[in-house]
Amino acid sequence: MVRTSTIGILSGIILFFSSVLIIISKYLSKTVKIAKVSERQWTTKNVSKNVKACKITFSKEVVNDLKNRLKNSRECRYSYCINNIMREFLDYWANNYNFQKRELYINKYPHFITNIQGLNVHFVHVKPSCPGNKQILPLLILHGWPSSVVEFYKIIPLLTTPRSEYDFVFEIVAPSLPGFGFSSVPTKPGFSCVHMSTILKNLMLRLGHDKFYVQGNDWGIFINNIMSAVFPEHVLGIHSSACVLTDKAENYFFFFVFGGN
Repeated sequence: MVRTSTIGILSGIILFFSSVLIIISKYLSKTVKIAKVSERQWTTKNVSKNVKACKITFSKEVVNDLKNRLKNSRECRYSYCINNIMREFLDYWANNYNFQKRELYINKYPHFITNIQGLNVHFVHVKPSCPGNKQILPLLILHGWPSSVVEFYKIIPLLTTPRSEYDFVFEIVAPSLPGFGFSSVPTKPGFSCVHMSTILKNLMLRLGHDKFYVQGNDWGIFINNIMSAVFPEHVLGIHSSACVLTDKAENYFFFFVFGGN
């Protein structure tokens, strides 16, 4: 009897709070207005609007320095360690990893860099081959942590190659998120996903795409959700590798929590 009444009380509490959340969500979706995001400078460097082609290179100095550090690494002395596995990894990276082969692989697609709001933003830009009369859809694809643009290398040709069954084909822009890969790091405090979404929106505008689609993975999921909420006039649609934010109100909540100044 006691157990039954306890379950009834808990069910009532859950139902009550669920109803409250639904009401708040619907209210916020209709009434909350997104504040304007400031487009301030994130470093003290001079800003150039030029878009420059670049190549990724691993210098001998960098490679030798990495190998020396790997060979001089110290093993963990605690019980719950993975020394045996780590020895294999360290040996592979120090003695067998082919940096030249990897360098060629990374450069198989065109790389570019441009400065936006004081940050050097690196990106891979692949246009469709022989689109013919196909509609070209600009698609911004965003990686997460710990990752890089290389995670998209296998899917890029699938998206940029025209197919007879579709009347469209994609033009891919895959940036290294600020602070990741070959993009520079903000030197001022306060940088958030909101500001990152602003920079990437400006990247697409600089490339001539006033309207575009966005795909996100991991942290890219949060960024593309914010972009769709803050810049609906530019974002035609989004695709997320996981559904994290499911409602406009949640987008607004995320916006205010992570800052929009």
